Amino acid sequence: MSKIISPVQTIEELIFINNEAKPDYFIPLDLEPYLYCIDQKIPYIELEKISDNHLHLDIIQNTDKYLNELFNLREIDAFERELVGVCRFYLHLIFFIQKILHRILGNNPIANIIISGWQQQTKRMYAADNYQVSRIVEHLFPNKINKLSNIEYRQSNQLLEYCFEGNHRNCDIILEGLGYNFKRFLKSANSNKLRVGIPNWGSVNLKNWFKSNIYRYENFNLRSFNSDAKKKNYTENLNFDENDPIYQLLITHINEKSSCLQNEENKCVAVEQLLDRIKPKLVSSVHCRGVGGHFLENSPKETISLCIPHGTVTATTSLKDQSYRRTIAEAVFTGKSDYVAQQSKLTVQAYNDLKPTAKPCESGNLIFEENLSNPHAKSIILYAVTHKNFYGMQFYGVETFYEFLEDLRILEKIQDNIQNKVFVKLHPAAQSSIKQLSDQYPKIVFSQEKLSSLLNKALVTISFSSTVIEDSLYSKVPVILFDQWKRYQHCPAELDPTRKDKAVYYINRQESLLDCLNTIQQSTHHNFEDYTFAGNSSQNFNSLLNRLL
Repeated sequence: MSKIISPVQTIEELIFINNEAKPDYFIPLDLEPYLYCIDQKIPYIELEKISDNHLHLDIIQNTDKYLNELFNLREIDAFERELVGVCRFYLHLIFFIQKILHRILGNNPIANIIISGWQQQTKRMYAADNYQVSRIVEHLFPNKINKLSNIEYRQSNQLLEYCFEGNHRNCDIILEGLGYNFKRFLKSANSNKLRVGIPNWGSVNLKNWFKSNIYRYENFNLRSFNSDAKKKNYTENLNFDENDPIYQLLITHINEKSSCLQNEENKCVAVEQLLDRIKPKLVSSVHCRGVGGHFLENSPKETISLCIPHGTVTATTSLKDQSYRRTIAEAVFTGKSDYVAQQSKLTVQAYNDLKPTAKPCESGNLIFEENLSNPHAKSIILYAVTHKNFYGMQFYGVETFYEFLEDLRILEKIQDNIQNKVFVKLHPAAQSSIKQLSDQYPKIVFSQEKLSSLLNKALVTISFSSTVIEDSLYSKVPVILFDQWKRYQHCPAELDPTRKDKAVYYINRQESLLDCLNTIQQSTHHNFEDYTFAGNSSQNFNSLLNRLL
């Protein structure tokens, strides 16, 4: 018997289709509609039952194939990395939808697919309500679809140019921004009597003025104004097969995002103006692509550029994980700069493996969380992983949303057998679902506390892959890399769950997870020094500034 299935990316799209057509099963492609189906008892296909590690590899390998045909990935600059990122995320969506539907149709070849027809696009490069599913499914499965509407509204995106204005005195350091604990950098610079400037995109409002006075830095105002320039065509120099439906989808997507891309490129031009006029001694960013990366690779000859990776970058362990690790490094580690900070011994291993062009700068911890006092009243089990929304999905080294839910199910089972309370620190991409998750998994605590506060109370951190791993190690909290899929080991780790005093364990069975938790409770001297450097972030920043300047 033929079944009617319907892939959706938001709750709103699901409700629309359900009101109009009542498919037999929905295919929720993001966490929010997935939880909505569970809560409302709407029939849905459980993706965890048709997904496996081969799916992750297929998506990455197909994505790499197309990107390597379009770009010389070894020679791209910071802005081109942004364009590659746009293409990579969209190719991930295309192949995720294609592979999932192929698997479903393989079990039920006569199934039909209902799509909403929604193709609305916002002004933002990435957003949940940039609707992609209908176009992708219609393009790849034209003989299987029933389209309920034709909504193609697109918010017009005004082209903007930017210029550096104002009579600013020269400064010693320009920081891309104050995110990712860069306030520590600012504090050290001030204590060393170094003047710091930070770009402000748009007019300086009262909030920015107060902030700059409190933290003692100068706002460099990069004013925006409407541009009459012609829209650029970012596909004209790309060689592609016009008859390939994947390329057709990708080219359409790039053209839709051309205004966003051009505005980003115009910001890069303003960055060059700023750096040429101020000529700082040092410029630093946590990004290697887009505007942040442009600060690093376009600094004047007399200016030192320093990349401080905001993500956890680790060395390749097999050909299967090589692509994922290089993708992460592409955004935060392997760009063009004079120096790249090595904040941990894991980063040193990654540098030797990935071989960035920047010189290594062994800095010790700069922007990870830290706790040097090692408080004794540690009682909670902290679970924290990277979570990606539909429009930013990554594969292999990141768990999908439905794999994340399987982890929560296991944590609930474990909670019945242990006294320590399990706390879940949600990634920002999952914060909007905190109530639904709390209702679905009532035995564990979904916390909105700051990560530093949770680490102060944590006996152990459980993760798959996340910056929280290095945050934990520098906070003297041991880590369990829990990989029930037997797919990805983020970094070197102890494989024996009964061996005491290790800082990192790799576990892929629920029973071993319980054993490992018991081992950690009995341990007294975890070998954090195998992963971390001595010193605190304040000392390390001061030492870094003295060496570079």
